[in-house]
Amino acid sequence: MNKNTKIIWGIVMAVIVIVGGYFSFIHVLTGGPDYGRTGPVDRPAADTVVDSNWKTYSGYGIEFKYPSDAVVVTDCTGTPCQVLVSYHSSSTDAIQGIDYNKKVQIQLYWKGQGTYYEEAAARKTATDSMYKSDKMAVHVFILEKGDIKLFEIVGSTFKFVNPKNNDKIVGVFLGSDWITHTDSQYGITFQYPSLISMVQDGESITLSHSVSYKHPDPCDFKGDAPSLDKLSDLKVSFKVVNQNLKDFVQSSTYPGWDYVSKNPFKSGSVSGFKVSSGIEGCGEYIYYLTISPTKTLVIHRGYIAEFNSINGNYQKYLSLPGIVTPNQEEEIFTKIISSLNFTK
Repeated sequence: MNKNTKIIWGIVMAVIVIVGGYFSFIHVLTGGPDYGRTGPVDRPAADTVVDSNWKTYSGYGIEFKYPSDAVVVTDCTGTPCQVLVSYHSSSTDAIQGIDYNKKVQIQLYWKGQGTYYEEAAARKTATDSMYKSDKMAVHVFILEKGDIKLFEIVGSTFKFVNPKNNDKIVGVFLGSDWITHTDSQYGITFQYPSLISMVQDGESITLSHSVSYKHPDPCDFKGDAPSLDKLSDLKVSFKVVNQNLKDFVQSSTYPGWDYVSKNPFKSGSVSGFKVSSGIEGCGEYIYYLTISPTKTLVIHRGYIAEFNSINGNYQKYLSLPGIVTPNQEEEIFTKIISSLNFTK
């Protein structure tokens, strides 16, 4: 073998070693294509030594540990409910005071959320874990710059726990059963979360939820009304009338058939019309749904004026403990409507 051939072979062997080392490093870094994929049991880095100074996060039906110098941020105002674990950052690029590049992202999908849950259960990325119980699918992952050590700590200490009654995600109250209400007199059945109050007064059924918080009445345009002791974040009333839908609307002074007929509404098997009435965030939606040729369901769904962006305190109201946010109210209302069943 001449000198030039030896040099060429030397270069080839060096390249092989470098490339092989690179892919071995990448495999270790990401854990390979199936890193942390749980199925029902497996989880990442089970040999992680738990530090007695670590903190414990417990909420929304999950629990895990994280370093004392890390921080947890929860955002369950949309779908999916998200829990972010990262480190404090004073950078101008930091969001909510944490380093988003290094974050471990935890996405929670409740089984009652239908396709969201199924999509989560089927999801798979290189550096992630999927945990599944009979009620939840939880996707834990990091992106390209995510902190692999933090990911391993969260994954190795992760477990499902019983949710707390004040844990809420969109459309689903964790720790709360959905109650079925049946009114045999008017032939209507529907479901609602047990944490929502239900009052029946004659022909009307009212569903409501509120939190104790003294604040000015946002619909007091004169400025002389007393302060409100509670913030009502969900207000829905049902009433069955023994009239054809069109006849009932025409017999009412407002809003009139010409206006109503131009605003069709459909949700699942339920159909009819939906109109709105109000000013400056104060008012209501009115739904007219057909039960039969001789019966109509009228639903009044109040605006939540406190959450209107023209209200200077709306962000403070949205952050109150136990509050039902507008997104949550929308999802809950949709689920209530989808559960409607007419028996007469």
